[in-house]
Amino acid sequence: MSIYFYGMTSHKEGQPVLSSLLRSNYYYSLNGFRGISIILVVFYHLQLSDNHFYTTIFNGGLGVNIFFVISGFLITSLCLKEKEVTGGLSLKKFYIRRFLRIFPLAYLYIGVVFLLNHFYSLNISWIQFFGSALYLMNFSYFRSHDFTYYFSHYWSLSVEEQFYLLFPFILKINRTAFYYIIISIVFTLPLLCTVQQFVPVLNRGIIYGFTHYFIKFQSIGVGCFFALMASKETLKVIWLKQTKVAGNILAIILMFGLHFDRILYLKITVRKPGDFGNYWLFNFKQYHTRKRLDF
Repeated sequence: MSIYFYGMTSHKEGQPVLSSLLRSNYYYSLNGFRGISIILVVFYHLQLSDNHFYTTIFNGGLGVNIFFVISGFLITSLCLKEKEVTGGLSLKKFYIRRFLRIFPLAYLYIGVVFLLNHFYSLNISWIQFFGSALYLMNFSYFRSHDFTYYFSHYWSLSVEEQFYLLFPFILKINRTAFYYIIISIVFTLPLLCTVQQFVPVLNRGIIYGFTHYFIKFQSIGVGCFFALMASKETLKVIWLKQTKVAGNILAIILMFGLHFDRILYLKITVRKPGDFGNYWLFNFKQYHTRKRLDF
């Protein structure tokens, strides 16, 4: 993504625009992360093998969440630059950019599937079209009622669009509040979700709905967090270059050694059919079903 404010000065004369890291016109290193993400997702869906090494390396969920981190970093850095350069953040322009980037192809796909469903009797329920069109596929209701894999990828689109529907307002009004909310999503919510598994009274009702809705934004929040750190020059280019080898090795160990998917999705036992917050996740590799927690 090109950053449109490269070379511009702050709205306060003489002040630089953010840090040198965020002043770059193009983040070339992110192309590598995009490539890794694409490889993980594509090979995960190809199902070329079911051995442990293959399934550990080609983790589709990890690939999607790397995309989330990239998206959070780019969008937040773009908004921070606009806020510093112009003294404000135009939500109208922000949402126009998001609309033009996502909606045309997303709705074209829905239209094509609608036609195929009509002429070839694919038996896709209207609920799936409704959930996809409104970007609600990350809610368990739409993944437990006539679920179809034709729209399974709208889960990630729904998470991303809901995040950018809610959080730019906070950044526009108060950058400090945005910072602490992101910190809470990235570091505090996982701990709270863990505690909820051992304290049943905290794992129901409004508290359950709140934590397990916002925990889905964690990966995007990580990208936002890095953008905020870079804007405050807590992350310095020189230090990153000096530690990039050790940092990359540590990142690889953490991603693949900690079993990413097991940490991201908390597992619970369903007490009765239709329990709120659960849906069937079909595993084509082993031809069985399991329950996954996802508000």
